[in-house]
Amino acid sequence: MRKIAILVLAAGALAAGSADVKLQVGLHRECPQATVLTGPATVGLAARAGKSRELAKLPEDANNSGILAAEDLAALGKATGLDYFFLGTVASHGTTNAVRLNPLGLTMVRSDWTTMNMILQLWHAPSGRIVWQSVGDSTGYTESAVSNPVSVHAYAPSDKPEIEPEPGSAR
Repeated sequence: MRKIAILVLAAGALAAGSADVKLQVGLHRECPQATVLTGPATVGLAARAGKSRELAKLPEDANNSGILAAEDLAALGKATGLDYFFLGTVASHGTTNAVRLNPLGLTMVRSDWTTMNMILQLWHAPSGRIVWQSVGDSTGYTESAVSNPVSVHAYAPSDKPEIEPEPGSAR
């Protein structure tokens, strides 16, 4: 049975989050006979094998040159029992937002979207070679109902009455 480790890299380091779990589900669907490990499980496996430094070097190599050292990858794979390393690298990302339904300057709805460009690679640990590579874009979109607090004093300061009393009337 093949063992595949998923490592999602962002800003040159291992990223924590749901991305590796989503990739795990997708890889398991495509390769049901394989054991697919997420980043945290791979970190634990490397630590038990005494290969934490070698694992920590992978993101640096991937970020600096895009090339993983074959001998380091083979040694890491052998020590951990992993056959493949699936690297997902965030190549670029950007966030944009727009205000919608903005009557009188009071924001009611805000739209936010994040676009990410990823490089996906499958490395064969024993040979240290790339066996598959692809790039892709992903966009996440949210709509938020928001409210901006409005100070009552902005419209009716307490030191000025809203309606002036008529001359000669009591205050």
